[in-house]
Amino acid sequence: MTPPLLSTAYLPSVAYMAVLARHGSVVLEQKETFPKQTFRNRAAIATGNGMLMLNVPVVRPCGNHTRTEQMILSYNEPWHIRHWRAIVAAYSAAPYFLYYRDELEQILLQRHERLLDLNDALLHYLLKKFKIDCQITYTDTFTPPTDPPSPTDLRTLLTDKHTLPILNSQFSTSQKASADGQLEDMPYSEPKQRLKEIFNFQFSIFNFQFYPYPQVFDTRLGFLPNLSAIDLLFNLGPEAKPLLLQTTPDL
Repeated sequence: MTPPLLSTAYLPSVAYMAVLARHGSVVLEQKETFPKQTFRNRAAIATGNGMLMLNVPVVRPCGNHTRTEQMILSYNEPWHIRHWRAIVAAYSAAPYFLYYRDELEQILLQRHERLLDLNDALLHYLLKKFKIDCQITYTDTFTPPTDPPSPTDLRTLLTDKHTLPILNSQFSTSQKASADGQLEDMPYSEPKQRLKEIFNFQFSIFNFQFYPYPQVFDTRLGFLPNLSAIDLLFNLGPEAKPLLLQTTPDL
């Protein structure tokens, strides 16, 4: 079976990690010309004021022809310190934050040279904490997307902002499905009265189902689906992996 092809991602989303949880290996794109405004260098977390985008400033040493593998991190501003402080403010009350924080802090505050190095370190951190056994390799050459896209080509699906529902503070009614008949199968220990609906996101042939789980500010904001996977990790801890396995069907 051909392993899924994904783009690199900064603090990748729940959907991204769900794909890795379903496969023994994936290939990450590094030979592409680096595109603007994607989750390759940004991530979303939940704060008391709503969703916050964490943007990583980068430098293109070869201008508009710079490949992803060549992207350099800019430290003209202490963005890495600001990101960590934002994460602490957002998740200090999460039940598993203290358990997982130290290693993540070390990775974020280390001054990596390339974006790819930072993302790779964060990805392997998440793989270890979620106990996901998935081999990561990188492309040797660039293969343009096909039309229609290959079923295993997820480069656009999981990192382009225009194809992710994460940019909407709420899903439309048509994107919600009642969970009344599925509560017995919930993959974590959540009071059933709080589980009102499953959030569905249909893209091409893929259907992602985001099961609500407790979040730090859910009483104020409601459930925010498909944030960075650190949101799931800090809130569910060791109960997170079963939810990842139910987020996306087999590819």
